[in-house]
Amino acid sequence: MSRTLSATTTTEVATTITQPHTLIKIGYTSPLYYCSSGDLNWDGIAWTGQDITVTNLDPDKGTGSLVIGDVSGVFGAMFLQYGIADIVIDIWRLYGETPWAAGDEEYLFSGVGGGATWAPKKSVRISLAPAANRVMFTPRLVIEKSLGFNHLPLEGQLITWEGETYVLERD
Repeated sequence: MSRTLSATTTTEVATTITQPHTLIKIGYTSPLYYCSSGDLNWDGIAWTGQDITVTNLDPDKGTGSLVIGDVSGVFGAMFLQYGIADIVIDIWRLYGETPWAAGDEEYLFSGVGGGATWAPKKSVRISLAPAANRVMFTPRLVIEKSLGFNHLPLEGQLITWEGETYVLERD
C-alpha cells in the first residue's frame, strides 16, 4: 500500500544520512511516551527524550527487542514494581523535523512486552511480542443471569477455598 509523503518527510528520506525519531508508548494506566532523539511534541503529546533503541524488529512475526538506557536504575525498579509482561507497547518512527503532516509517521510495532532483563547501571531490554500472545485470565466470561446462572451468591458472601477466603464483590 503506497501513501503520499509530506514535503518534510520526502526531503528527509532523500538525504544521505537520515536520523529518524523513534517514538515509544508504554501503555500503563498512565502511558509513558519516549522519543529517541530528545524531547518532542507530536500528535498532541509531549514525548520525553530517552536513550531507546529498537532491535531485531520483525514486522511479520511481531517480535523484537526494546532497549532503554537505565543508568539511574529507575526503569529497572519500575518494571520490577509494575511488570512489563502483557503491557501494550506501540512504536512509531518520524523523519525530519516539525511540522509533520498527518500520516508522516511510520507505525513499526503494536504488541505487548514480554520478559525484561536488567543490566544494573546500564539498560533494560524488553522482548516484544504480538498482542495475540497476551496472557488470558479466567474466567473470561462474567457470571450473570443473562448467561444462564440463576442462583448467584450474594455480594459480600465469603467463600473459603484451599485455605484462602474470598469476598464476592460486583464490578
